[in-house]
Amino acid sequence: MQKNNLLSIKYLDEIIRKNLYDDYLIKSLKKIIAYETRKTRKELESLKGELRAYETKYNMTSEDFYNKFTNGLLGDEADYFEWSAIYKMYLRSLERLSILEGEYA
Repeated sequence: MQKNNLLSIKYLDEIIRKNLYDDYLIKSLKKIIAYETRKTRKELESLKGELRAYETKYNMTSEDFYNKFTNGLLGDEADYFEWSAIYKMYLRSLERLSILEGEYA
C-alpha cells in the first residue's frame, strides 16, 4: 500500500512540476492539507492533555522525563513506557503539523 501511495505522490508531483494541473486538483489538495492540519491539531491537543497528566503526577516535564528515561535514569514502571510512547506520538504529530503548515526545514 505504501508503494502505491508513493507512486501516486510521484505522479502528482510530476503533473504539478510540468504545469499539467487544473484548479480542481489544486483545490482538492488544499482541502486535503487543511483537513490533515485540523486533524493533527486535534491529535496534538489530546496528546498534550495526556502528557500534562503524567507531568503533574511525576512533577517533571515530558522532555525532561524522556531524556532521563531514554538514558536509563528512571525505572521500568509501566507508566514510563506509556508516557514515552505518548511523548513520541506528540513529537511525531508536531513534526507532521510543521510539514503541513510549510514550516519544515
